[in-house]
Amino acid sequence: MSTRERRNGFELVVLAASLIAIAGVIGGLAYYGITSGSGPAELETSMIDTGKRVDGEKVYSLTVKNKGGTTAEDLIVEVTAGEVTLEVDIRFVTKGDTEEAFVMLPEGIEPQVKIVSYTEH
Repeated sequence: MSTRERRNGFELVVLAASLIAIAGVIGGLAYYGITSGSGPAELETSMIDTGKRVDGEKVYSLTVKNKGGTTAEDLIVEVTAGEVTLEVDIRFVTKGDTEEAFVMLPEGIEPQVKIVSYTEH
């Protein structure tokens, strides 16, 4: 077997592996597009006490999850604890993704979270 024939065999193996990888990526993207949600953004918020304290205030993790079919942009989330109200700006949350922010609030009061506004794209 000549060097040229061996090289052609190797080239065919590399070509076949490359085509399989490309087909896998295209198939995965198509599957995600078909099975992922459609319709408007569906946002879910949660607050978790991180256990950290800074200057007598609790540090909370604010999480916004998008279960809908479109990206939510320019979110304004209002966090209220007693008489303290904070507005948290989140640039965007793509469909199926989660974004996190941290807020500091007084101890002894359970925070309330409300999404004030956002746009969809």
